[in-house]
Amino acid sequence: MARSREFDESALLDAATEVFWRRGYAGASVVEISELSGVGNGSIYAAFGNKWGLFQRVFERYCAGRVALVRDTVDATPGASERVLEALYAAIIDDCASHPDRRGCLMLNSIGELGGSRPDVLDIARRTTAGMERAVAERFLRDPETRRALGSEGITALSGHAIALAQGIIQLSRLGAERARLEQVAAAR
Repeated sequence: MARSREFDESALLDAATEVFWRRGYAGASVVEISELSGVGNGSIYAAFGNKWGLFQRVFERYCAGRVALVRDTVDATPGASERVLEALYAAIIDDCASHPDRRGCLMLNSIGELGGSRPDVLDIARRTTAGMERAVAERFLRDPETRRALGSEGITALSGHAIALAQGIIQLSRLGAERARLEQVAAAR
């Protein structure tokens, strides 16, 4: 009979996310994750198999959270597409500002670090980007004015542009751009 986990998995994943996000996959260690989370190395290995198994769980969870951030933001914003985009970019800029260490985005960072050697990272990133684009497109489709003005192809294109710009804003933040510059870029649509 398998033993039940004797630790808070969510807290462990939070700690592991922090370490992977700050240090990257190669720079992260299970020892540091263990120390930060208070969960023993043996328990981590028993639960996830190895560092890669833990990273995969962290990465999938983080990416699902990014889709939820986009979906929650656009779904909560009344009005036409321009107002929805303003709210989306404001949420992204606020999220960037909440990380004064300029760490960027775990998904984008991981694509750069692991995308060439780990196709599963690219698969998850593609699904995540598609999920974010879909969330924006579905919101635009609910607005009769936007639907009439752009049609489904235009909405698909605008949704892709919106997510590409949001990811560009994150990269600019990581490079040290100040909030005013991020807002300027977001407003230049």
